[in-house]
Amino acid sequence: MAIKHQLSLNIVDGCNPTNFTIIDTSSYANAPIHCPTLAITIPGFSAIYFSQGTSPDPNQNANDEYYPLITNPSPYTGTPKFVITVDNIFLHVQSAGETLSSLPDGLWKIKYCVAPCDTLGVEYYYLRTTSALNQYASLLCKLRLSDCLPSEQTSDMINQLHVIKMYLDSAKAKVEVCHAPNEGQALYDYAIKLMANWEKACCSNC
Repeated sequence: MAIKHQLSLNIVDGCNPTNFTIIDTSSYANAPIHCPTLAITIPGFSAIYFSQGTSPDPNQNANDEYYPLITNPSPYTGTPKFVITVDNIFLHVQSAGETLSSLPDGLWKIKYCVAPCDTLGVEYYYLRTTSALNQYASLLCKLRLSDCLPSEQTSDMINQLHVIKMYLDSAKAKVEVCHAPNEGQALYDYAIKLMANWEKACCSNC
């Protein structure tokens, strides 16, 4: 039996709204690695927005979803065990030297393959919640807390925040653990709505 590469990626979140990190955690067999290709679909797009690799597989159909749109760009060498910081410069949305704008929250689809891509590929849904979590932190800052038990009204506001955080955590779990991207997106959207309602109430009560 031929020994095959076992592909996997680790997608690392953070609090920086302008980027996230992709780490290649694959186990590569003692065999040549050809045409590694990374493909990313960003929120709001139904098709792959960005893909790149060292070079296309000569036997690969140019209409294949893994076919690299960008060949051998400088940010990515195609070397196995890569660590990539994904931002708008990497995605060719902005140019080097520009002030980075935020990446969108929502459902990202990330694929990675090596030739032959029809059999050696992995796909991940990643629910980015960075902007939402930063917004949640800003709501915590609006609470008027001191070194004593909160009032009944403030306690109710705190409980509402706990519910919001639960919805954000559940949304991410639905997408990345339960593999239910549509359900996760719905929970995320509801959490955003709850935060907007909380902030309106806080304007008069906090």
